[in-house]
Amino acid sequence: TVKSTGGHYKVANVHIFKVVGNRIVRFEEYIDSGTVADAFAPASASRGQAFYTTCAGCHGNQAEGNADMHAPRLAGLPESYLITQLRHFRACIRGKPEDFYGYQMVGRANALLGDRGVRDVARFIASLQPPAPARAGPAPAGGEAAYETCAACHGTKAEGNSELEAPPLHQLGAQYLRTQLANFRKGLRGMDPKDEAGAQMRAAIEQVPEAKDGAIADYIATLGAGPAPATKR
Repeated sequence: TVKSTGGHYKVANVHIFKVVGNRIVRFEEYIDSGTVADAFAPASASRGQAFYTTCAGCHGNQAEGNADMHAPRLAGLPESYLITQLRHFRACIRGKPEDFYGYQMVGRANALLGDRGVRDVARFIASLQPPAPARAGPAPAGGEAAYETCAACHGTKAEGNSELEAPPLHQLGAQYLRTQLANFRKGLRGMDPKDEAGAQMRAAIEQVPEAKDGAIADYIATLGAGPAPATKR
């Protein structure tokens, strides 16, 4: 990991020593220096915009999401969280074959040009202005009480907590949230040893009765919505 950019690289290298009379008289190193150079390059939103064209078909031109495509809104999510999830998809830490929509992301994430491409597209998405919230519907019965166990990490308004690697949830939509809660329960997320934050989430959801998942998802969706329309008298 390059501290100055956060870039990751993993390359093979070969060291060749020529020894004459118990002395090293020649040394050569062969390494993929291009991959290393990419890791030292800072993220570029302009490069990311070009890469994002392949994402827009599902997530929308402004990363506003598309419920019909089961694609969540990405605008407004922290850059660091986007990078982590894209890396997880690339490494198959997330996106098991049983997770139909997540599995599609494995291919899309791996189509990006290396880890630099991941950082570039995340930088572009983070630069987008989140769309105006939809109108709020009535809060589901029992939703607020069921969400209390989630608030410790994700915040009382589902605004997220970067120190705990807990993303904001209020913008993701009830349908997407229900799917992800089910994925954690089924072990499709949070089972890989490299996904520590996911493991914490899986342990947390096991403390909540499955019957409350719908109410939790619906309640979180109201937190990211605008005021309900005034009631006509």
